[in-house]
Amino acid sequence: MYDLALKYWGYIDSDSNNRRASIILLHLEQYVNGVIIQNARIQRTRKTIDKKHRNELNYAKINPPTFKSRRQDFSLVRLYCDYHFYSDCIGQINKLLKGLKKELQSPDIERIHNKFWKIFGKYVVLRNDLEHIDERAIGKKHGNPIYPISDLGNF
Repeated sequence: MYDLALKYWGYIDSDSNNRRASIILLHLEQYVNGVIIQNARIQRTRKTIDKKHRNELNYAKINPPTFKSRRQDFSLVRLYCDYHFYSDCIGQINKLLKGLKKELQSPDIERIHNKFWKIFGKYVVLRNDLEHIDERAIGKKHGNPIYPISDLGNF
């Protein structure tokens, strides 16, 4: 996508709704680019982890396992951080699409947002759970209990 929104900036008239929509479009493009970049990073890191795992399994057949290499490996941390930022970008895209839908009142944008939600809605939920993990850990969502807490709450 890289900088396509800037090409159309001069064609938008000075109507304030159109200006707001164009600013939303610029931000939307930045987050879409972020998703593209993060997806490539995630795929690279996953390949690295898979390769290391195969090598460790082959090595373990011959030699007893050692944990020195695992202490120095930050691939899982990198993968977690990349997924976290990926889900942040998806969450922002969701918000920006809602804003664009509100500004333009377009059925096409509504259709795009609905399709986006069907594919990426689970990442928005993931993002919200990661950002509010402190509440989720004690059984709350938006400050309210998710379920009545009892002795059988984990079943």
